[in-house]
Amino acid sequence: MKLKHISCLLLLLSGSLYTRAQIGGSRVYNFLTLPASSVTAALGGEGVALLDDDVSQGFTNPALYNPLQHNRIAFHNAFYYAGIDFGSLSFARHFPKKKFTLGAGLQYINYGKMQGYNLYGTPQGDFSSGEYALSVAYSQEIVKNVRAGAAIKFVASFLESYSSFGVAFDAGLVYSDSLGLNSFAVSVQNVGRQLSSYAGNPRESLPLNIKIGFVKKLQNAPFRFFVSAQNLQRFDIQYADPAAGNVNPLFGDTLGSTSVQNSTGEKIMAHFVIGTELLMGKNLRIRFGYNHLRRQELKLSARSGLTGFSFGAGVGIKRFRLDYALSVYHLAGATHQLGISTNLGEFFPGLN
Repeated sequence: MKLKHISCLLLLLSGSLYTRAQIGGSRVYNFLTLPASSVTAALGGEGVALLDDDVSQGFTNPALYNPLQHNRIAFHNAFYYAGIDFGSLSFARHFPKKKFTLGAGLQYINYGKMQGYNLYGTPQGDFSSGEYALSVAYSQEIVKNVRAGAAIKFVASFLESYSSFGVAFDAGLVYSDSLGLNSFAVSVQNVGRQLSSYAGNPRESLPLNIKIGFVKKLQNAPFRFFVSAQNLQRFDIQYADPAAGNVNPLFGDTLGSTSVQNSTGEKIMAHFVIGTELLMGKNLRIRFGYNHLRRQELKLSARSGLTGFSFGAGVGIKRFRLDYALSVYHLAGATHQLGISTNLGEFFPGLN
């Protein structure tokens, strides 16, 4: 696939009709925005330029599928609030003769059991809900040190007796220098549409996300630094709190927010996620992350705590790698995410 073809694809995706998609509750399939892996979660929720052997990074940018991930499989699960859990399963295989890598993945969220009621408040028994996205991705080096990738995702959502189906596309580019110290990436995620809506309602937008990222590894020190900017299709992605604005005494509408979170500087910072990784030998990695939007929107006015910060570690044990992340969304509690990955070729030599 030529560079000009990938460039045209990125322009088409970013310039699509779906760039009007809004931030927050006006979109469907928002589980696609959750961190699919413990590594991503520990780094603040983004890893768009993390080009290494972590196969689960293909969920954030399909161009990150690469030969180092040949036959690698990974499973991640997050223990969310109120008994909800979400995660992913991913696998990649490289084809050296054709010089491309294929990836396959499943993202899911399980909302657990809930008590149903009718319009009169009469219990109707328990019900369960969940959402799933099955993806297939293609990645290839198109020019020296530049990889391009694209993915298609089939989405299914089941909420009590209601269901919805959709399709989405991702595309991305990633550049990595010859020493592997610096990488830069751009990705367009979740361009698509609902094929069928819930109960015949009007179709809704998908959670479009245009993002860029940069990774810098120090040559003589065991550190990697991550900077990502998300939701670049819209400048102001913060929630406008009516309680923070001036209210028209005649009509009751908000005239304008006086909150510092809606200043120009805050609007810019809301896009950024930063992280760092300490590489302590071959088998131990310590990770830290900070998500500014998460902190500003979920902190309490009286006390912020560690809201918006995340921490994690990765440990290699024989043929396996275990990853853990703790993400502080709110003072009410944190989310724990666990992952395990390995190379199936070590167990089934015939796959190599």
